[in-house]
Amino acid sequence: LPELAAGNLSFEHGLADRPGGWSWATWSTTGTGRFEWSTDACDGQRSVALIGESGTPNLVAELANLKLPKPGVYTVTLKYKTQGEARPHLSFIAQPPNAEQQYDRSGQLPLSETWREATWSFTAPAGVSTGRFHVRNSGVGTVWYDAIAIIPPP
Repeated sequence: LPELAAGNLSFEHGLADRPGGWSWATWSTTGTGRFEWSTDACDGQRSVALIGESGTPNLVAELANLKLPKPGVYTVTLKYKTQGEARPHLSFIAQPPNAEQQYDRSGQLPLSETWREATWSFTAPAGVSTGRFHVRNSGVGTVWYDAIAIIPPP
């Protein structure tokens, strides 16, 4: 199946301190952390690093306006690695018309000091043409993400 032509899933393009199409957010007031557009990459020249520094961080790199050509189950594959007590995970948010917001979250991915592949699926509801995809870290330590592919339903 072809993957979505979503923007900058390999983090290779950007301006100044961040990859194009991605935004940084901290969804926590009980922890600190920072983000890095890293040159420690699995594929190509760049990756993103979410660096939890103290407390209980909840660091989020968001790809907003992910185009969803049809409802159904989308499959995500990506490469990641960790250092320290990082807690890598993924999430997807969509807002169907006249319905509650949908929130899908992966479980915590296994820790790995070397690059490894992860696969996760989320469901795009009917009536939604865009969503928000996130790579995350909720622990003190670093998670690097690279080489994301998002495959639509058949």
